[in-house]
Amino acid sequence: MLSVLFILALLLVVRFFSAEDTRICDDGKWIPHGHPSSAQPLTGCLLASWVVDSEQQELFTVSSVFESGEMIPSSYTCQGKDVQPSFAFAGIPKGTKSLALIIDDPDAPRWIWTHWVVWNIPVMSGLQENVVPTWAVQGKNSWWTLPYRGPCPPSGIHRYFFTVYALDADLSLSAWSSRQQFEEAIQGHVLEETELMWRYQKK
Repeated sequence: MLSVLFILALLLVVRFFSAEDTRICDDGKWIPHGHPSSAQPLTGCLLASWVVDSEQQELFTVSSVFESGEMIPSSYTCQGKDVQPSFAFAGIPKGTKSLALIIDDPDAPRWIWTHWVVWNIPVMSGLQENVVPTWAVQGKNSWWTLPYRGPCPPSGIHRYFFTVYALDADLSLSAWSSRQQFEEAIQGHVLEETELMWRYQKK
């Protein structure tokens, strides 16, 4: 009985300090948030709000105005105004000097179709809609132009991947460099990468 009361009291204290889910068990074992066992119901274990490892690195993620896997609204495509979406970055790894990104279509008929490639993006929390950050450099897309060009599949539903790279250096590539030159330049400099995937079909 005393052990149960002690655990309940401890739960009240730790929930005051944090919102991360961690399990504490009767045998004194702590199972941190994110551990494979933390998602399983364990006998004699209760949920506690507690940050076990304060140095644990947040996952590198990207989010946008629409969720990964969703159909892209037509305003962001060739059937709309070809609006460049906004993006938010989280968990940018330590040591990152710049960010880079590619948006492409692997379902294009002949080869992977590049819609946008940008590098030397300053380390920041995201990109605003229709804004290319100062100092960022744009490479050639598959239309042989620089700006973002939205999805425009010839037929059927295509997938569109938005990949963000955290780099440990700025790239010395000039504007109008090709995707191949970009991919060669980032070799050995990628700390982490993350991606979203969207779909689109012409109406």
